[in-house]
Amino acid sequence: MADVEACALSNDEILTAITESLRAQGNGLTVIEPRVHLIPKSSADGHFNVLRGVVDPLGLAGIKVVGDFVDNDARGLPSEMAPRSAPGIWPGRPRRCSDTSARPFASPAEPYRAR
Repeated sequence: MADVEACALSNDEILTAITESLRAQGNGLTVIEPRVHLIPKSSADGHFNVLRGVVDPLGLAGIKVVGDFVDNDARGLPSEMAPRSAPGIWPGRPRRCSDTSARPFASPAEPYRAR
């Protein structure tokens, strides 16, 4: 969450980015590919979800790899660990990288909060 807070975006800046992204999607200027799974052993133990997309008017691509493994909580790890990269479309240089991992729950009643 620190990397998100460090951006110090105002509510207006956040809403503008969301509006521009949704407008681009409505105008057919995005590519949102289907999620794919990468299974290292058995899907019973866990897997990776790989998500990819492009928002052409913003000049950004996004790649997020979510590791979703059953024993993470017992090991004190986030239930899902997810580095995300947002490279510029050309020449592909990363413009933003962030950790979008979820925190493990302290109790079933604790609401979901991103770390």
